[in-house]
Amino acid sequence: MPAVFLSYLKVFKNKLARLHAKHLSRKMEHHNRNNKGGRPKLKVKRNERISVRCSLLEAKIILNKAKRVNLSKSEFMRESALRSKVVSKTFPKDILQFKAEINHLASNMNQIAKSANQKNYLNKEEIIQLNTILVDLKIISNKILN
Repeated sequence: MPAVFLSYLKVFKNKLARLHAKHLSRKMEHHNRNNKGGRPKLKVKRNERISVRCSLLEAKIILNKAKRVNLSKSEFMRESALRSKVVSKTFPKDILQFKAEINHLASNMNQIAKSANQKNYLNKEEIIQLNTILVDLKIISNKILN
C-alpha cells in the first residue's frame, strides 16, 4: 500500500476516534441533564397517615422532645410508637369481678343510707343488710389481699 494512503487512513482513524469520543461525551451530557440528582429514592415508601389528637400542651411537649433529639415530629412519633413498651389498661377478669361486686354493695349501702336519712332511723332489716354488706366487703378484701 502506498504511504500516502496509509497516512490518510491514519488521519481518518484519528478523526473517527475523536468523533466517537465527542459523541460519547454528548451522550453523557444528555444523561446528566436528564438525571438532575436530587433526593435518592427511599427503600421503604411511607405513604400511610395516622392522625393523633392531643391538647396544645401535649403537642408542645411532643415537639420539644423531638427537637431535643434532633428528629422531626413524624420521626419522633414513629420511633416512640415502634420502640416503646405499651402497658395494657385491661384488668384481669377477677379484679373486674371484684369491682362489680363492690359497686353493687356500694349501691345497696346508698339505698339504705337514703332510707335512713328520710326516716331518721334504721329498722332491723336495714341493719341486717348493712351487716351482711360489711361481711361481704371483708370477704372481698381478703380475696384481694390473698
